[in-house]
Amino acid sequence: MVSANETGGQKDEVDIQPLEYGGMGNDEEILSIRDGLYILTNKMSRTTLDLYSRDSGTQCHGWPRHSLGNQIWIVRKCPTKDTFTLRNTEQAGFLDVLAGNSENGAPAVGHHRVEGSLNQEWQIVEQTPGYYTCE
Repeated sequence: MVSANETGGQKDEVDIQPLEYGGMGNDEEILSIRDGLYILTNKMSRTTLDLYSRDSGTQCHGWPRHSLGNQIWIVRKCPTKDTFTLRNTEQAGFLDVLAGNSENGAPAVGHHRVEGSLNQEWQIVEQTPGYYTCE
C-alpha cells in the first residue's frame, strides 16, 4: 500500500489526493505535493490507508474509504530534505516503517514522532500523472 512492494512485477502506486481534490483516481493531475491534508488510496485495490488505533506501533492497512480522521493524513515536507512526513489526523501517529525494516512488504505502522527518524520520512515520487509511490 504505502511501501514500494512488488505486485506482478510493478510497484504499488498510491493515488494521493488533497481533500479539496474530491476525485477517486480520475484523470485530473496533481501538479505537485504540497503540505496539507490528503487521503491515500491504493491504485489497484482502491482501498484507503487507514490507521486503526491510537496505540503507537499499530499497523496501517487498506480499508474501504469512509473519509473519517483515521484515513486523513497531514503531509509535511521535511525542512532540509526532499522527503515528507505523514501524520494521521485522528490518531496522531506518524507513518513509520516498523523497526526501520527495508525489506519489501515491511509493515507500515503509526508511531509517535521520533525527530530525525528516517523510518518516518517518505519520498513521494510521481509514477504516472496523478499517481505516486511513497518510498
